[in-house]
Amino acid sequence: SAYAEVQWLPSILDGIVETVTQKVLNIRQLTPNGAQQLIADLEYLHKVTEALGSDSSGSPSASAAGAAAAGAAWRLGETLGALGFLAAQQRRQQECAAKGEAFIEAPREGTPAPRRVEKALRAALGLAPAVGLA
Repeated sequence: SAYAEVQWLPSILDGIVETVTQKVLNIRQLTPNGAQQLIADLEYLHKVTEALGSDSSGSPSASAAGAAAAGAAWRLGETLGALGFLAAQQRRQQECAAKGEAFIEAPREGTPAPRRVEKALRAALGLAPAVGLA
């Protein structure tokens, strides 16, 4: 049945996203080049997760699996968004230091990342903790 074909997909996608997120949060130091590579890798995984979550069959079981996959893609997108913003701040901080200028972090627009994600990424990128994250 169609349900048997897709019932495992949400579990696998959730597991992949959770494992990748935990591995990313365990990174202790991330250079600008390393951050760019990680962004590229996460963007690829995000696209795959989104594609697996798109439902063209219209069946209820496929729709349920698609919704779960979309949730996994959304969670990965949160991490990716935070990493992209913070990596840009890291580059700006280094540019300011090279010029002898004071660095002031730009405000982040949109939905804030989960605290644990932002705190871990800030530490890996060598950025000061945001107010309220220390």
